[in-house]
Amino acid sequence: MQSHFLNKRVLTVCIFLLLTVTVTGCTKSISQTRSGAIHLSKMEPVRRSTLAEYQVLSQQLGNNLPDGWELLESVKTYTPESLYEIINGSAELYLSYDVVGLTHANLGHKKDPDKYIDISIYDMGSVSNAFGIFSVERAAEHESVSLGRLAYWSEGGLFIWHGDYYLLIVLAEDTAELRKIGIKSAQSIIAQLNDPGKRAPGLDALPQEGLKAETIRFFRVDAMGLHFLKNTYVADYQVGKTALTTFYSRGDSIQAMAEQFNAYLDHVKKYGKIGDEINRGGTKYVLCDMGEGTDVIFLRDNLMGGVVSASHADTAVEHLKTFSDHLTRQ
Repeated sequence: MQSHFLNKRVLTVCIFLLLTVTVTGCTKSISQTRSGAIHLSKMEPVRRSTLAEYQVLSQQLGNNLPDGWELLESVKTYTPESLYEIINGSAELYLSYDVVGLTHANLGHKKDPDKYIDISIYDMGSVSNAFGIFSVERAAEHESVSLGRLAYWSEGGLFIWHGDYYLLIVLAEDTAELRKIGIKSAQSIIAQLNDPGKRAPGLDALPQEGLKAETIRFFRVDAMGLHFLKNTYVADYQVGKTALTTFYSRGDSIQAMAEQFNAYLDHVKKYGKIGDEINRGGTKYVLCDMGEGTDVIFLRDNLMGGVVSASHADTAVEHLKTFSDHLTRQ
């Protein structure tokens, strides 16, 4: 779990006021390049919030506190430049997803100082970025909840993806009473945060047959620990009795994807052995012996992807033929 659980009282509890960050000029940092990320701005224009929207949300915070609860201290906002002050050690991950900003507040029970709730809302600027940070922080063991677009409980924390936002609600302790307050707070916040229903193009492009939906992750950079894989979706597929970890990237240009494909081959030369090459209908597939399994990667125009650590190379190739054909039609 992230640093949010290292100090719950200092957690990034961003409530409706999060949009103050965009008002104070934080949105202009969206266009900056961080960690070599390929930007999504052409596909997903960054939302801009207005002062009026901020004022409404600010008022809603005070008007919709749970009965018997209060703000423990003044609300604080954080820009990308100051994010490390509250989540030092985790800030770089959020910056790699071009976080717009964060606002922090603490809720406490008026009569019991041991009861408190931290609520965080990260404005990620786009649905893809919000899903991405939600997906890479998703705990392996969790309890799904029907909130926002996706949500779950894990170790006393409620994690929510809602449009362009990533929400965290962390309880002082995981009790039924505090969970009820946490859910109520989340519902109130979600009602105030606009989700116009924009889809995440890369997420929607994934073929559905055999897909294990809760394994989907979106990496802006360093997918699967490989620094050259950017803007990459990774998911597990069940093909017969075989589980295949599959990934793909769609670049801005054919050249960009060719460079990423060649970088993968360089990685294979260093840690494995390049095997057979298959050319089919404009798509190139390369089998790579990685010792404990076979990686199969493909390249077609501005699409690049593959399967990692497959136990059966033939199954992986057949899966990728269907997988790459589906993506080409999107």
